[in-house]
Amino acid sequence: MSTLRKNTPQILLDLFRDNFKEQGPFKGFREGDPIIPAQSILPALFISEKQTNYKLGPTGFDEVEHQIIIQVVYNKKDDFGKPDEASSLDKTLDDITQGRDETTNEFLPNTIMGILRKHYTMGSLTIQSIGSVKKGVVPRSETLVTAEAHVELTIDELIPITGRS
Repeated sequence: MSTLRKNTPQILLDLFRDNFKEQGPFKGFREGDPIIPAQSILPALFISEKQTNYKLGPTGFDEVEHQIIIQVVYNKKDDFGKPDEASSLDKTLDDITQGRDETTNEFLPNTIMGILRKHYTMGSLTIQSIGSVKKGVVPRSETLVTAEAHVELTIDELIPITGRS
């Protein structure tokens, strides 16, 4: 009996766990959006595959396109009552998703973009595009409102197909 290979969100979650374990802000890492996450796991990183597209590839392979969304989720309550001159969650979201070194202008290694750009290949997976980084406030329940950044990316993969006729 064979075992299942990790899916693309799980591979990405492992990558982010490994890179953020020493100096990351995240308490929770999860495949899929729980809609109403426990406040105790925030800030958290949720990764979902929105769509998977298949087409015939080179001889003996299928080409697979994974459309992924990475959600960086903070409890908006953390912003309440901060003095005007304090950093907002909007800045925190910018810093963790796409913060750059002020001298070199490169993405910092402990940011979402820094990790993705340094690991654009992961085994048979290759990041083809990072489409956008969107930020906003999401009302998740009567008692939970979150500040979030959503990073959309496309990852390509070649899957071997044996015995194709």
